[in-house]
Amino acid sequence: MAVRSRDNTSDEELARVWPRRDEDEQQNRPCSRCGASLLLQWNGPLMTGVWMELCTACDAHRPAARAFIDWYGDLDRDRTAVPGLFEDWETETMHGHGWARSPKPRPPRGRT
Repeated sequence: MAVRSRDNTSDEELARVWPRRDEDEQQNRPCSRCGASLLLQWNGPLMTGVWMELCTACDAHRPAARAFIDWYGDLDRDRTAVPGLFEDWETETMHGHGWARSPKPRPPRGRT
């Protein structure tokens, strides 16, 4: 049975009229270093101008990238691990471009 949206048009009917129109589903562009398909592409932190690419061929030697690549290949992957894997990969990638993550601010003494 097809799921209907608020306008009574099923996903299947919409796909026949307008195929591949999902804005979130963009084709990954090729790796700028080797031309292979990327697992992930992302804009670096605001105003850094860094374009981050996760490539199985080019990034396998980097520890945080390797952990993220391994996670992608694991069929029983733990989805709760994504924030930590992403942050580690972002930190590693940005460090390679000369950026460093600021330490988290510590609360003033005597306060929790």
